[in-house]
Amino acid sequence: MKVMKLLSYVALFAFLGLSFTACGDDEDPITPGTINNPAISSLSTNNANIGDIVTINGADFGTADDDGTVYFGDKQAKGIVGETDSDYITWTNTKIEVRVPLGATSGNLIVSKTIDGTEYKSEPVMFYVGDMVEAPTELMARSEDQTSVALKWKAVTDAAKYVVKYDGQEKEVIPTPGAETVMTTITGLDEGTVYTFDVHSISNDLNLSAATSIDWAPAYRFETIEANTIKLYEAASDFGSGIDLFNENDGSPAILTVADGQDWNLGLYTKNDDVQFGSASKIPYNFGTTPEKCELAKITMAADVTLDDLYGSEALNGSTYTEELFDLNATDLQDKNILFFVKVPNGTNYNYAKVLVNGKGGFLQGTAPNRYIEVTISYQKEVNVPYAK
Repeated sequence: MKVMKLLSYVALFAFLGLSFTACGDDEDPITPGTINNPAISSLSTNNANIGDIVTINGADFGTADDDGTVYFGDKQAKGIVGETDSDYITWTNTKIEVRVPLGATSGNLIVSKTIDGTEYKSEPVMFYVGDMVEAPTELMARSEDQTSVALKWKAVTDAAKYVVKYDGQEKEVIPTPGAETVMTTITGLDEGTVYTFDVHSISNDLNLSAATSIDWAPAYRFETIEANTIKLYEAASDFGSGIDLFNENDGSPAILTVADGQDWNLGLYTKNDDVQFGSASKIPYNFGTTPEKCELAKITMAADVTLDDLYGSEALNGSTYTEELFDLNATDLQDKNILFFVKVPNGTNYNYAKVLVNGKGGFLQGTAPNRYIEVTISYQKEVNVPYAK
C-alpha cells in the first residue's frame, strides 16, 4: 500500500508539473528579442595614429560572429578577431579593441553588425587620425564697415591653415609664415546682424581643432564728411562744435552749430580756456532745447592708434556709461588718443558707437578762432546691437 501510495503521489506531482509548465507557456510565451543598433558611449581617445589601438565602449555591439565592422571614415578595419595581422584585438557586446587601419583618415567612427543579412549601425562619433593642433587664442574683432567684420587671433604653432565658420559659410585662411598674428576680413555680411564666428586651426593632416568663437556685427565707419576729416570747432568759430553721430537725412554724421544744439549727441566746449569733450547735454551752452542724454565710457589710447588698430572681444553693453564732459587739458591725456564708447538714445532703445578723438600733438589743431579737434566714428545703425568699430 505504501508503495502504491508513493507511486500515486509521484504520478500526481508529475502530472501537476506538466500542467503548470504548459499553463506557464500559454500565459507568458517566449518571443524573439529585438535587435538594437550598436551604441557607442565612449572612446579611449578620439585622436590616434595609424596602427594605434583604440578601445570603444558601449552596448549592443554583438559578438565576434555577427560580422561586425568598425569604420574609420570611409575605411573599414579588417581581419578576424584575435588573428595575427587582424585590426581587431577583442570584440564583446560592450567593448571593442581595434587598431586604426592603414589608410584611415579623420571622419566618423561607426560600429556596425550584420544579422540575418541586415546591417545595424551606431551613431557616428568624430575621430581624428594623425596630428592635432591647438585651438586659436586671443580672438578679437572689429567692424570694418556696414557689411564687413575683421578678425585677428594669435598664430598657432604647427597650424597649416585656419577656417572661419559663420552663418553656414566657411572661409579658409592661409597664415603668413612666421607671423605671430593671423588676420582676415569677412565680407558680404548683413548690416546690423550679429554673427558668431568660429575659428578652427587645421593641422597638416587636415584635422580641425576645437573652435574659438566670438560674436560681432558689422557697423558703419566714418572718417570723413564730404571728403574732409571730421572736425569739431572751438566756440569762437562760425563752424559747428557739435555732432549728430548718424544723421538720418544722408546716413552720415552731421556737424552742427549751437543753433541746432538740440540735435547734438556729443560736443566740444572751449570757453574760459576750457577744452572739454563729451555729452552734449552737459555742455553749458544756451541751446534753448537741451540735447538728449548721451552717455560715454572713456579709454585712453596711444597717440598713433586708429580705428583700424582697435580690435575688441567684448560687446559694448558691458561697459559702464556716464553722462559727462571730459577735460582734454588733463595732464594724463596729453599726446594721447581717446576712444569713447557711446550709447545714444533712440526712443526707448539705444544705438552704440565708438568715437576716437585724435590727440597727437595736442587736441586743438589749427589757428584761432578756428581751432578744432578731429574725430573718427564707427556707428551701429541697428538699435540694441552693441558692436561697433
